[in-house]
Amino acid sequence: MAVTLSSLFNEAYYLSQNTDVANAVKAGIFSSGQAHWEQYGKFEGRPFSAAFNPTVYAANNPDLATAGLTTPAQLTLHYVQYGIFEGRSIFTSAQFDASIYASQNPDLGNNGITDPAALYQHFVTYGIDENRVASGFDGAAYLAANKDLADYLAAGNTFGGYTGVAAARYHYYHNGIAEGRPFPTANPSYAISAASTTLTEGNETTFTVTSSVIATADTTLTFNIVGDTNGGTIAAASAADFTGLTGTVTIAAGSTTGTFKITAVNDQVAEGLEGFKISLFDAALKAVTLTGSTVFAVSDRTDPVGQTLTLTGGIDTLVGGAGNDTIVGGNGSSLISLDSVDGGAGNDIITFVTTDDVSVTAGAKVLNVETATITTTGAVAADVKGWTGLTAVTATGGKGVSVVADTTVNVSATSTAAGANNLSVTGGKAVTATAAARTTGTIKVADAAGAVTVNSTGASTGDITITGATSTVTVTNTSSASGKDAAGAVNVTGGTTVTVSNLASNDVNTTTVLGTTTVTGTSATTSVTVKQSAAATASASVAGVANGAVSVQDANAGDTTKAGTITSVTLENYGGTLISSNALANLSLKGGNAAVDVTNALTTPTVTTLNVALNGVIGGTLTDTAGAYTKLNLSTATAAAKLTNVAAANVKTLTVSGSAALELASTAGLTSLDTVTVSGSGGVKADFSGKTVTAVDASASSGANTVTVDATKATYKGGSGVDTVTIAAAPTKAIDGGAGTSDVLVVNFAGNFDAAANTNVTGFEVLSLGTSAGGGSYNATGFTSLRQGAVTGAVTYSNVAAGVGLTLTASPGFNTSYVLKDASGKSDSLALTLTSDNALAAGNITASGIETIAITNTDTNATAHTNTIALTAADATSITVTGNAGLVLTNTTAVAVTNFDASGVTGKAADAAALGVTYTSAYTGSSTVTIKGGIGNDVLTGNTKNDVITGNDGNDTIIGGGGNDSLDGGAGNDVITAGNGNSTIVGGAGNDTITAGNGNYSISGGEGNDTITAGNGAHTIDGGAGTDTITIGTGLAVVTGGAGSDTFVLNAPNANGNIYATITDFAKDSGSGASLVPGDSINLSALSIGGAVTNTTLGDKVSLAGTAAFADYLNAAASDHAAAATNAVVTWFQFAGDTYLVVDNNNDNVFVSSPTTGDQVVKLTGLIDLSGVSITGEVLQPHAI
Repeated sequence: MAVTLSSLFNEAYYLSQNTDVANAVKAGIFSSGQAHWEQYGKFEGRPFSAAFNPTVYAANNPDLATAGLTTPAQLTLHYVQYGIFEGRSIFTSAQFDASIYASQNPDLGNNGITDPAALYQHFVTYGIDENRVASGFDGAAYLAANKDLADYLAAGNTFGGYTGVAAARYHYYHNGIAEGRPFPTANPSYAISAASTTLTEGNETTFTVTSSVIATADTTLTFNIVGDTNGGTIAAASAADFTGLTGTVTIAAGSTTGTFKITAVNDQVAEGLEGFKISLFDAALKAVTLTGSTVFAVSDRTDPVGQTLTLTGGIDTLVGGAGNDTIVGGNGSSLISLDSVDGGAGNDIITFVTTDDVSVTAGAKVLNVETATITTTGAVAADVKGWTGLTAVTATGGKGVSVVADTTVNVSATSTAAGANNLSVTGGKAVTATAAARTTGTIKVADAAGAVTVNSTGASTGDITITGATSTVTVTNTSSASGKDAAGAVNVTGGTTVTVSNLASNDVNTTTVLGTTTVTGTSATTSVTVKQSAAATASASVAGVANGAVSVQDANAGDTTKAGTITSVTLENYGGTLISSNALANLSLKGGNAAVDVTNALTTPTVTTLNVALNGVIGGTLTDTAGAYTKLNLSTATAAAKLTNVAAANVKTLTVSGSAALELASTAGLTSLDTVTVSGSGGVKADFSGKTVTAVDASASSGANTVTVDATKATYKGGSGVDTVTIAAAPTKAIDGGAGTSDVLVVNFAGNFDAAANTNVTGFEVLSLGTSAGGGSYNATGFTSLRQGAVTGAVTYSNVAAGVGLTLTASPGFNTSYVLKDASGKSDSLALTLTSDNALAAGNITASGIETIAITNTDTNATAHTNTIALTAADATSITVTGNAGLVLTNTTAVAVTNFDASGVTGKAADAAALGVTYTSAYTGSSTVTIKGGIGNDVLTGNTKNDVITGNDGNDTIIGGGGNDSLDGGAGNDVITAGNGNSTIVGGAGNDTITAGNGNYSISGGEGNDTITAGNGAHTIDGGAGTDTITIGTGLAVVTGGAGSDTFVLNAPNANGNIYATITDFAKDSGSGASLVPGDSINLSALSIGGAVTNTTLGDKVSLAGTAAFADYLNAAASDHAAAATNAVVTWFQFAGDTYLVVDNNNDNVFVSSPTTGDQVVKLTGLIDLSGVSITGEVLQPHAI
């Protein structure tokens, strides 16, 4: 229902507000005011209805002011053009309340008008004219505030045909709003009423408070009770006459009434009528206006007063009176055959409360006693059979309990600490038997005429036996028995509907073996339910449970002609089950993993359809031993289900439906199956390739169906979900994947197959090969994805469309060729997925004409593994690797790949060894090659050109080859090797080993204890934080050890004194004792050409005049060392702000320049005092001797 402009338009109002239009109508220019309004007025923003107030509209919709709509004309125009269609309100919240409108007009809800928008639309369109209540409008207050209206109505006039407060409401919504009359302030009055003005002592009476106006919000009032003589006509009641003197009553929003209750005390004293008055107060405890009488009365109760009689241990003769008498037995008392008890009139009770054993023997004469209760910590033996008038007996004992009763008596028997004691009930109507803390004790209920309820707890190994039941039977047996003792059995004979719950409550690391359940029906038994705790294996955190066997026997189970009566059986967490009923039509299985056998002895079965509901079944078999059923309906709900086998030799029709998945692990037992129908969202997984199956129809299914069919005998119709259909031969029957967009055709036979040429195959998007396929060519025309696992021979996919992916789910064992239908494009890509739970050897994948290859490794379990693959992809320029498994990639023919990116490989750092990626560039061009590793321990090898290799996380091995490479190991203990060239190497965090050839390298070891070895060249080396070992060859290398105690190894002599290595941050030891910070050391062994260094310490530095040149210092440092004739001597000097070490290899007075026999020099940045620094084994130590 929608509000329309026509429904709001008011002709008279429009003409009265627009006199020019009224004149035009009179002149015949317009047929009516509405005609003008439709053509012009609504676009001019003219007022059109008394119900529309621009001011209210603006207040209800503040966004209009933000949009600049503020004048009455603008607001009116907006409403008629947009607001009415947007459902914007034209009333204040006081003028229209949707909750009140709904509650006061229930017919709207009956017609589906319930939401606030629909209620508002109805009110504006119809409700105003129908004068419906839509708010807490107080008509009396409105008339009181508008005397002119009150006088008009008092003169006998009406508004809209209404009088009184209804006329006031009609006037307000039709005229008052437009006239600017205010919404009346509610001033309600209240009336108090009850079904009777007189309360009887001992009774409770409901009082109703009625408001004169509808409550716009929950309104809570406080009521008080005081005695009142009603004008002196009766005595006033006192506080003792009531159970309470004050309370609250709430009138809900949208309502006019609320209720409260008053209970009068039965004091059993004749007092005559006593008056009382009720007052009401608002939330501020101010008295409200009350109308009508508020005085009520309390009357005496006329019931006779009961008496208390006492039983003794002797012979008792007790007679009750007309009241409700109580016959009491305590310690030492009893009821024996010689006792006589007559309760008389009234509702009488015999009650024993004692610590003794209680014995009520047969033959006691008891009549006119309606209830018997026995409560003791001892045993109870009560035979109340033959008691006249008895309707209920309750016996509670701390030991064994036995009750015998007539079938007209309701019996409740409880043993609070049963242990080894028995609990039994014979006879009775409705019987409840409860035993707590039961061990070996038994429970027996026999020949009850009504419903039987049995509850048992404890480490119970005793049996529960129910016989002769004629109504419903409910048994809950919760056992904590564990170890070698199984919980007791439950045996039920009879009953109409039987429900048995066998539950376990044992501790963790123990196992309860639930007892067997046997239900033997009678002709009245129609339904049996057996529930058990879920099976579980005991552990330190799990309580173990083993399910018990179940047997359900119909009364006519073995009869060849008589029909049975048990039509329905429900099993939950069941053990091996035998159901013997020829009437069984409905079977419900939940959570079990055991065999269920259904037997039928009828010569000619009458029930031939079995409906089986499955929920979370995890295995087991379903067997129709007699072959009675010809149709089997399997339905699922909530949780996926699996049956190991279904054996039903005569079932021809199978239906599968429901919202949860179903797996039929074997259908070998369905030897006559003809047709299968699948529906619902659950889907089925099964092999329907049996020789008798002619059709599988899953067109009504939206779930995932995985089926095998004999495509030469059976048709298949898929649904809107994912249908996976396996065929073992080229189809000669129609195989249709259905409406889904990811349906899979699994070809499971060797040799070539052209699905495009086989007109019987339609509706499939994925071509998959089974384990029997291979050794042929498969036409991929029309398929959007390809999939295979292990196959029997090499596979070629032909006519593959661009962008079609290939997924391997297991090691094929043979090579695979991927051939595009059109390879002329320059941006073709192949998404190659390797998914398995262990290492997958993909073999050689040939992908001609593919420029981009994206490999996704998917490990389907928690154990990491590494896949292997060889690629023949001469046109590929980019390869990416992602996923959570490692990969060894061989690509000797991928000579055009300039980008290899495995940074998308993810997983746990602990699995880095298995997550590694191995890749060697085969690029033969001249461009820069980019190679990236992932989280694992990668082995990445570049080529002779310029490579950019990034290892990322993991202990990577990076080999740059020749060229000017950029090598970055990333985090981890990396091994980085670079050939000759001007490369940039970054070790990153971790203990890295970096080896570089000759060239001008930039090497950064990063954080960690790195080992850096560089050949000859003008290198720039920074070891970074950690204890590093840095080895360099000849050349002007600049070396920084970084934080930590570093070792610098000068591995080759230079040709002259102007070529030397520079160590920028050599540091001696600092501190001492526990605060000692070790310094750096320099290995000079390779620079002592003529022999080992002879001095063990450094002396004072060589000092010359300020005019001395660098060559002067070199000559001076290499002079006058006789030992240098056969060995080497190390000296030092400082020049131009830096410190220099000199290795004198000659007994000359000059610095000798020669790469084979000459002297050597090493620069230490800064002024460092080397006096006294020790030399040990030709290694300059960072400390003095």
